[in-house]
Amino acid sequence: MSQDLYSYLQGLQGYIQTLEKRISKLEKKVAELEDETRQLQKRPPVHIDTIEYKFDQLKVETLEGTLNIGLNPTDLQEEIEEFSIDNKDVYAPNIKDTYAPPSPKDFMYHSMGVENEMYRYLEQDLPEVIEDVQAETNVSLDESYINFIKEDILKQLPKRIDYYLKKEHAAIAEGELQDHVTSMLKQEIRNGVSIFANNLPENMRGDKRE
Repeated sequence: MSQDLYSYLQGLQGYIQTLEKRISKLEKKVAELEDETRQLQKRPPVHIDTIEYKFDQLKVETLEGTLNIGLNPTDLQEEIEEFSIDNKDVYAPNIKDTYAPPSPKDFMYHSMGVENEMYRYLEQDLPEVIEDVQAETNVSLDESYINFIKEDILKQLPKRIDYYLKKEHAAIAEGELQDHVTSMLKQEIRNGVSIFANNLPENMRGDKRE
């Protein structure tokens, strides 16, 4: 057996093992979703008369459900104000505009689609995002930070995908859900990188960018 063929088979085996792990995780997630669906079906229906939204009184109290890069939530209290919710950017779906939750099979399909696009984004676009953030914040990051930021995001990505798919499906049409979720994740990552750069201690930064 030639060395090239042996290397190819090794790489193929590693790829198959990676796919098997991803499929196993997704199958577990589908089982959990099916269990959640059964539990929801057992609950009595809830009647909603009127929902009044007062966005001018809305205030961010915690950082629960956010992507934090290399930081503890307590480190971000001052920075969160920069990303506060603007009235015009918030969409509160009308009851008549809501969509039925996706089936476990569809959820798995959307999850894999978003995951593949985000992996591509992290490999191809993240370095440019970090470059843009450095220019905007005038903070120079060492080359090693790119891998650190990527790894930190990868650890949180599955839960963030799951969070947004569950949160947004009611307001977004099925055919637009994947693009909508990936767009939100990309913006969240950019904000996270910016907060990371702004909170990096002076002695851990590179030379000032001109």
